[in-house]
Amino acid sequence: MANVDAAFGLRPVGGLDGSPYNGATIRCAILAADATATFVGDPVKLGGTGYTDANGTVPDVVQATADAQIFGVITSFEAATSTSTQYREASTLRFCNVVPALDTLFAIQASADIEIADIGQGADFINVLNVITAGSTVTGYSGAEIDSALTGDNMLILGVYNAPDNTLLLDTGGANNNPVVIVRINESSLRGDGTAV
Repeated sequence: MANVDAAFGLRPVGGLDGSPYNGATIRCAILAADATATFVGDPVKLGGTGYTDANGTVPDVVQATADAQIFGVITSFEAATSTSTQYREASTLRFCNVVPALDTLFAIQASADIEIADIGQGADFINVLNVITAGSTVTGYSGAEIDSALTGDNMLILGVYNAPDNTLLLDTGGANNNPVVIVRINESSLRGDGTAV
């Protein structure tokens, strides 16, 4: 059975220490000056400032690009009186919850083939245009995928997501595109100097 081609961005599934993901996040803001729509599952980087409201001061984040040191991944958006969307519309102040990239394992769909021999390889989460494909305004999910060309080293492929409708190619050949794999984010701003480790 072929894998379903339905990108959802990055989804936290556990920790490097073997623990399950416990739902912990950091509250962040995406400022109205940011003209890029943002979705659940988008990798984000620190925007360089913060935002203060009645609940305190939080860091601002923006959607990450290939050259970014990733801070974390958006898991949800706070309800807003000005909109009922499940994503953050462009040029709109919106608070989001971000799971830090440090030592968290994520599931992400591949853009095409991933083979069993590709486990342990590095890859970027972007396409060849250096941008994340726009997310779905219907589901609110990110369009980010891992680049099956295995260029770059934003992420390290550690395995396959265990689901009955998800399979990797066992060797070259065949047409089993878009498997969901387990990755660790290599290039994180939370690693001190931000270099890949």
